[in-house]
Amino acid sequence: MTGTADGREGARTGRTAVLVGGTSGLGRALASELASRGWTVVATGRTTESTAAVDAPAAGSLGAIHGRVLPLEEPLSAVSDLERTLVDLPPMELFVWIAGVMPSEAAWPEMREAALAAIPVNLGAAAVLLSWAAERMEARGRGRLAGVGSVAGDRGRKGAPVYGASKAGLHALLDGLRHRLHGTGVGVTTIRPGWMATRMLPADLAASPLTVPVDRAARIVADGLERGRDLFYVGWWWRCVGGVLRLLPTWAHKRFAPK
Repeated sequence: MTGTADGREGARTGRTAVLVGGTSGLGRALASELASRGWTVVATGRTTESTAAVDAPAAGSLGAIHGRVLPLEEPLSAVSDLERTLVDLPPMELFVWIAGVMPSEAAWPEMREAALAAIPVNLGAAAVLLSWAAERMEARGRGRLAGVGSVAGDRGRKGAPVYGASKAGLHALLDGLRHRLHGTGVGVTTIRPGWMATRMLPADLAASPLTVPVDRAARIVADGLERGRDLFYVGWWWRCVGGVLRLLPTWAHKRFAPK
C-alpha cells in the first residue's frame, strides 16, 4: 500500500496485511475492517485463545483473517514465525504495529515494573519487527509500514511517564524509518490515538465525548492508510490536544498539564 494506492486493490491483486496486536481492541476491529476491504489479514496475539477468536474468514468480507501467536518477548523468534507464516500468503503490502502494554504507574515501585514490561515490547520489539518489515518491503519496492503510537507520546505526563516515553520512542522510530525509506516506494504512517473505547481505557472515560468508539477508530485508521498519510490522529481533536501539550512552556506544563 503506497501513498497513492487504493487499499481495495487487495481484493484484485491479493495482498496481505500483518497486524501485530491484531486480536483485541483496535487491532481486532482493524483486522475486520481491512478484511471487509479485501485484504488477507494476519492478526497476531500472545495467546492461542486470542488468536483462535479471529482465525476464520471474516463474515461478509472479501478477505480473510488468520490468527497467529507471536512471542513479542522474543522478537527475533517472532520474525522467524512471521517469515514462515507469510510463505503461502499473498505478498505483504501492509505492516501495522499495534501491540502495546500499559502497566499502572501510580507509585514508584510500579514505575520500575512498568519500565521492565513496557519498554521491551512497546519500543524494543517494535523496532525489531518494523525494521524487518521495512527491509522486506524495500526489497520489493512497495508497501506501507504503520505504527500505533499515542497522544501520550506527544509529551510526558505524570500519569504514565514510562508508557509515554515508550510511545514517544515509537514516534521517533517511525520518523526515522520514514526518512530512510523516502524514495524507495515504501511509505510509513504514524497513528496517534487519544481515548478509544477499549479495555485499556478507564471506565470513567468511556462515556466522554472525546472517546472514539473502536469500530469508528478502525475505519479512521484504514482510511488514513489507504490515503497514504504520514501522520494522523484518531479523532481530529486529539491533534489540537497534542499540539497544546507540545507548545506549553515547561513552567506551565508542570503546573497545568492533565494527568
